[in-house]
Amino acid sequence: TTKRQTTMTLKIPRHHIAATIATVANVSFLSASASAASCFNSNVIMKNYHRETKELRPAQKGAAFVYCPRMQIKTHHRNFSSVWLGASSKFSYDMYDPSELQGVLDLHLIMQGDVSEEEIPPSESSLSLHDLVVQMAASDDATKVDSQPIEKVLQPPSSSPSIMIRAIASDVDGTIISRDQSIHERTRSAIAESLSATNLDGRPIIFFPATGKSRKGCLGSLGDIGTALHDLGTPGVFLQGLVVCCGGTNGENVIYEQKLSKEAIEALENVIENTVGSKSVSLVGYDGDDLVTTSDTDIVKHLCEHYGEPMPRLLDTMLADHSNGLHKVLIMDDDTDMLTNKLRPSLEVAASQYGATVTQAIPTMLEWLPAGCSKANGVSKLCDHLGIDISRELLAIGDAENDAEMLSVAAIGVAVANGCNIAKQAANFVIEETNDMGGAGAAIEKFGGLR
Repeated sequence: TTKRQTTMTLKIPRHHIAATIATVANVSFLSASASAASCFNSNVIMKNYHRETKELRPAQKGAAFVYCPRMQIKTHHRNFSSVWLGASSKFSYDMYDPSELQGVLDLHLIMQGDVSEEEIPPSESSLSLHDLVVQMAASDDATKVDSQPIEKVLQPPSSSPSIMIRAIASDVDGTIISRDQSIHERTRSAIAESLSATNLDGRPIIFFPATGKSRKGCLGSLGDIGTALHDLGTPGVFLQGLVVCCGGTNGENVIYEQKLSKEAIEALENVIENTVGSKSVSLVGYDGDDLVTTSDTDIVKHLCEHYGEPMPRLLDTMLADHSNGLHKVLIMDDDTDMLTNKLRPSLEVAASQYGATVTQAIPTMLEWLPAGCSKANGVSKLCDHLGIDISRELLAIGDAENDAEMLSVAAIGVAVANGCNIAKQAANFVIEETNDMGGAGAAIEKFGGLR
């Protein structure tokens, strides 16, 4: 509220930066204050610039910041600070991780010709452009809708004597697995403990994954935890509830599965061709652990290299011609706006006509599934088989849209802090920790009733 110069640092929606990096050689983050003004939204962070010390002091305590003169616009509006900070409860004060932002800025400097690539020190981050797009889109989505407040004190609901956890179902990507594809030690330890734990009644607790991944991809991506689950013949819900296994080290004891009709797969391919063109996206079909594709693209390879799925076989025909049928189809592209706002509405219309449904677990992937399937349905089938009452005896943990129904039907549904708003709104509790901080492990510790 003084007349001294004030600097505003704008956090541009992350996928806009990624899209710019991916498609434009001459990047300009904020070319003029007029274009910057169009970015005014809940991502605005205020900083006071002190000429003497050359410091930018956060207007909001705890806000992370990497100083970059190129990303500033200045104003002498004496009341601007009080106007925006007065509504601070509506804003998100999270900023880029320093190493992540530094990587973006380094690329910007290289593309502008200010420095050579050799002058940029090696980055500690191993994130690819695809990973950056996923993180940016997920972060931007988190600011669109007000999520339910994160519980500050999370204790097991001891006031509900009817709840006695006997099974724990957890999503994998974004919940157990961190952004760098590792498993936080807190989560690893909690899962390991749950595999031999009993509840307060002295009955064994059953931990199992509930994931959109194939069984092979799921266990492979979980490292030593996956090896333990394999050796124990642990049950699991795979491919968004389309394959449910109970026992058997090779997943041979399938108690439930469901596949798409050939007509539904043909309809999918026709809609894509007519809406965005078949070359605009990459398709991967799942027949259990056997994956097939019609395009050998980088994003298809990334599915295997980054997410641990089996390498898809390249077909010289349409997916609909795969003789054994398919459980589901992934529609993948780094253009998240195209997937969500252009392609998905057309797919939703076709899905209602051909006995299919559309869901999303990762911003760069849509999933085409048989109607009526869901993780919740698969979890229900498995729990029925095991004699577990999901409304009284199941703890479910997740982060994404495809976890929401599972979280809502469980006795206790917990969303990790990095979860999307749909998942958070469906859950009973939102844990304070993200997947990178061991959120799944924290949920098991607080609500699993391990003894």
